[in-house]
Amino acid sequence: MPMAHRSWNTGPDPGIAAAWGDPGPGVPMTAPELGGHLAHMVWEDFGGALSDPTILRLLALAGVEFGDGLPPERAADEFLILHLWAHTRAVQLGLGDRMDPLEVRYILDAFHEEIFRDLERLGSSPGEIAIFEQRAASRYREYHAAAEHSDLALGAAAALHLREQGGAGLPGTEGPARDLMARFLARHVREIAQPLSDFLTDLHLAGPMPTGRDRPARP
Repeated sequence: MPMAHRSWNTGPDPGIAAAWGDPGPGVPMTAPELGGHLAHMVWEDFGGALSDPTILRLLALAGVEFGDGLPPERAADEFLILHLWAHTRAVQLGLGDRMDPLEVRYILDAFHEEIFRDLERLGSSPGEIAIFEQRAASRYREYHAAAEHSDLALGAAAALHLREQGGAGLPGTEGPARDLMARFLARHVREIAQPLSDFLTDLHLAGPMPTGRDRPARP
């Protein structure tokens, strides 16, 4: 179910998003602050991708139909989920070796909760957000498994879902365009996740870190 009332040509309020900007090298962040910072980065990366003519052309070739310059909302949801997964992956890679798994889970919870608050501010209903969260959880499991196999397998999985949710595509381009999109998405995720993982490796976290949480990270 698409989030019918959300406008994909707007993001969270700029004043709110700016508050989560990079605090600068060596400046500690609490877990909630890091969650907000990650959410800000997702919206920047996602919005930048949807305004990049080359990326939009690739999406169109791979089967995503556009209206008024924007993809269908289900395809946009899929693209957003891929960006969420890329940032989640970076957290796991950047912090997993030096933090307790429960602490990493707490950071990921804070990150996803900030994203869901943003979606609510953009007009999504609680029911729509719950459905989005369920779909994200399913994609996360699939993308984690694909990434363990190869970057290209991850890109192929993401390209398939974008095509499924995006429309018919251009005649005669299905095979070549699908392969091109898979390679692009694999590179796109890597270009997001690797620098962020490196940044998180050197990040200093401030404040108490709750432990003992008994539910899995969201989504």
